[in-house]
Amino acid sequence: MKVELKSNNETPVEPPVIESITVDTKGKEYSEPEKLIFTTEVPSYDKELPVVTIEMEDGKKIEIELYPQLAPNTVNNFISLINEGFYDGLSFHQIYSELLIAGGAPEVGGAGDPGYSIKSEFNNLSQTAGVLSMARSSYTESAGSQFLIADMDISETNTNYLNDFLFTAFGKVINGAENVRALSKTKIVNEQYGAPENPPKMKKVTVDTKGVEYPEPEKITKE
Repeated sequence: MKVELKSNNETPVEPPVIESITVDTKGKEYSEPEKLIFTTEVPSYDKELPVVTIEMEDGKKIEIELYPQLAPNTVNNFISLINEGFYDGLSFHQIYSELLIAGGAPEVGGAGDPGYSIKSEFNNLSQTAGVLSMARSSYTESAGSQFLIADMDISETNTNYLNDFLFTAFGKVINGAENVRALSKTKIVNEQYGAPENPPKMKKVTVDTKGVEYPEPEKITKE
């Protein structure tokens, strides 16, 4: 590979500009790469989809349809934690105005997990408004209990926090989108970290599996 740069003997005011990049394949032919095309369309599923209801302390509700056909182990994990009552009383600890709300941290300040993590199940569901995803650190197998709900199509924002490559998408809001928007407008005391002055609490989180049994998730236990 050869990279040519525009040269300038003077002290550069702007970063050097790449003029051209060429590659010598030594006569070998390389095929086009496989590409993941992101979409808002959800593939069909042969069973009725499970629905999660998040009831806030003020009585407002958010209903979310889960997509086991896209992220089966992630859905199993979410359902398992809900059935344990893990999310009851927890708050949305991180909020970016009209962009996203994040919850599910068992410790103050947005820290903690259920004592294990799960593998990411990246898919081609685009992170548009209402999409539910698992939050994680820079380590791809660090998702545990924390989740986020988008409140804006990522195509409408310049932020790099929320994009199609960072988080496992596994559901979408079907009722209560206006309540997600209201939560995203919660007063913030630290804009950089999205820390709300009074983190909104989830009173009760339940799931209707429509009679389908979902197994326990495959877990990555801590050493």
